Amino acid sequence: MLKIFKKNFEAKLFTVMLCCFLAAVVFSVNFPLVHASGITLVQSAHENAYQTLTPGLPLSSAPSVGDVLILTLGMRVTNSPGTTITSVSESGVSWYFAVSGVNSASYRATIYYGIITGTAGTWISVTPSDTNYYGLVMDVSEFSGLSLTPLDVTASNQGSGVTTDSGTTSLISQAHELVVACTVTGAQVQSSPTNGFTLIDGLSDDSGYVSSAFLYNIVSSVQTANSGTSISGASWAGAIATFEASAPGPTPTPTPTPTPTPTASDTPTPSPSPGVLSGYPFPLTSPSPVPTQSNQSSPSPTQSRLNSGVLLLIIVFIAVVVAITLVLSRPRKHRKH
Repeated sequence: MLKIFKKNFEAKLFTVMLCCFLAAVVFSVNFPLVHASGITLVQSAHENAYQTLTPGLPLSSAPSVGDVLILTLGMRVTNSPGTTITSVSESGVSWYFAVSGVNSASYRATIYYGIITGTAGTWISVTPSDTNYYGLVMDVSEFSGLSLTPLDVTASNQGSGVTTDSGTTSLISQAHELVVACTVTGAQVQSSPTNGFTLIDGLSDDSGYVSSAFLYNIVSSVQTANSGTSISGASWAGAIATFEASAPGPTPTPTPTPTPTPTASDTPTPSPSPGVLSGYPFPLTSPSPVPTQSNQSSPSPTQSRLNSGVLLLIIVFIAVVVAITLVLSRPRKHRKH
């Protein structure tokens, strides 16, 4: 029996470790780890315009309800402050102004954001105050996982040189936020985004007067926000805005279901009427009836993450204990004298 144990020791140890690994994989699938912020880039689009009162840009697909569109506008105007953007519109989307920065050389960087509240279209209309501008670069991106009242802090900046700078915000309000910056300069390529940002656009418009960079970053700690790009050298304007991630829903607390008392008739609970919910910038329709919770409540993503971590720790602990036990129980070879 001792000889058999010696021969199969390595096989036993390998089998135990393999079983623990497979179990860890199974539990990881059943209890997936959810990204802390949940902010995801869905799609992006780009378009240019020149001295028209009806500029706009198309999306490749209709954005989803609950997502947020972030629009950056880079403009070369005839003088400061010059032409401004008076409105942005799209069916099924409520648009809001975030921030704008302009410099003495008449470059303007502007950021808008739109909340998808219903069946949205694929065409975004941008309305300038006049046609006295030499070029307009429009970039839009759709993000999921943002709050329905997302705007947090903003900043703007202007200057000249071989690098642009969006300006630096004050401390953001929460750890997980989306940061979008826009830097605008003359007809040249912008590159090398700073501070970990991703550059979606940085090319010159078709008119050859202006280039605009759409930069974004998803942060996971409370901090100030800033970005910029490298250019060949010119005047520039910048703007930056941060957007809060949607807060996770509260963990449901299971409550015992009382035994119903028979009555002659039940009075239905009236549904809330449509109106403006405090803290939201647009009207909300009546929510759908929420079914009564049973004693068994579904685990929240936070609970799933905790369960996953605990189970994986247990598996690793068992694997280590078994491996140590097998090593200690293995008979030692004695040297012959």
